[in-house]
Amino acid sequence: MDTFGISLGYVGKFHDNIYKTWDILEKEFKTNYIKRKSSHPHITLIAGKTNNIEKIYKILIKLKIKKFKITSPGLGLFVNKNPNLYIRWNQDAFLIKNFNLIRAKTSNLFYSQRNFYNLQDWVPRSTLAWKDLKYKDIPKIYNRINKKFKKQTIIVNRIYILKVTDREARTHILKLK
Repeated sequence: MDTFGISLGYVGKFHDNIYKTWDILEKEFKTNYIKRKSSHPHITLIAGKTNNIEKIYKILIKLKIKKFKITSPGLGLFVNKNPNLYIRWNQDAFLIKNFNLIRAKTSNLFYSQRNFYNLQDWVPRSTLAWKDLKYKDIPKIYNRINKKFKKQTIIVNRIYILKVTDREARTHILKLK
């Protein structure tokens, strides 16, 4: 049984800025764990072990979720042994509605789900740096990239089903209309 995640995706200038930021983090700060691990920027809704991925894909198609807008107030940081630098997303009505809908229709097909994807613990985010991010570099990184991630609104126009391995693999992509 493999580990998979269902994630929301987006394309455009904001998406491109994340790739540029991953390059800056790698070249200037030797921070590349997320760049190496992530197949693309995303917001994970649910993750866990499953052998029902085709069934999950069919359910997601039937949901006919439409693209929607979300707003980022800017950067965020989880302070742990390994700090996590991320782009925060507001938990607005459309995001919560789609989060709840996708979880309600698919969560019973996942085994050993990761706990931090329950609504009360979930922080919608797109991770920029983790694992190899050093606390001493955070002020310099913030000054270098903050302008790219000031408050802005984007359109969520993709749902990804990602296989979690050494490098996430895009297994299925649904484009939202």
